[in-house]
Amino acid sequence: MSGSGLYYGRRGRLGPVDAERLEELLRSWKDQDPHRRMGILPLMQPECFDDDAEHTVGALLGDRLVDFTVDEDLSVPGFLGRRLPGFVVRKQTAMKPADDARFRELAETHGAPFEGLLDGPFEAQLMRVPKLGELPERVELLCGLGMRPGPSEGLAPPDGMTSWLATQDWRIDGTVLAEVAAPQIHQPVAIDALVPAIETARQAISAAAVTDPWKRFAAEAEWTEVDFEVRLWVRLS
Repeated sequence: MSGSGLYYGRRGRLGPVDAERLEELLRSWKDQDPHRRMGILPLMQPECFDDDAEHTVGALLGDRLVDFTVDEDLSVPGFLGRRLPGFVVRKQTAMKPADDARFRELAETHGAPFEGLLDGPFEAQLMRVPKLGELPERVELLCGLGMRPGPSEGLAPPDGMTSWLATQDWRIDGTVLAEVAAPQIHQPVAIDALVPAIETARQAISAAAVTDPWKRFAAEAEWTEVDFEVRLWVRLS
């Protein structure tokens, strides 16, 4: 795994293990099937292994749910809120019996004992993770609506939301649901609380959509009902 975002998976612990053996385990697990298996994300302070000693660290065996991605047309696609329940179910059933056995074998081979990583609780974590060598100071999870800034110029955001120019070509009107800032590396996010938050955002967007300014915007931007769907985004700063 690489890059900041919202991750979802099984929470557990790895160790005691030193940095070299932990990296070997992570690499070996990824090499099994990087496109199907859930990855291992250590939940640890970056200086944890500065002393070259063995440490026991928290870990998440899972996958990234939301990140900051710019599409080919320079939009920020986000993650459709209505797909959240299905994503959770798929990740909870992603590990097969053969995967379980293989992970235990790899952990033993690399001398990285673990506790509860394969049978611990499922949870979401908002992460500050380096990407291309850069670690953002703050990572926020937002819920709302994305649009081109040109047609939306002067358009007030839906109730309870603020506007953010994610890129020169994409504006997001949203509400911050969670954040993690330095020196924290990760922050738990209640996945069950995201569903009502998405519904609240949907109601605010529906109320705005029937006002004259939003109807004029929708006509100019040639929006349909699909464009008004609520999405989740990650903001880095």
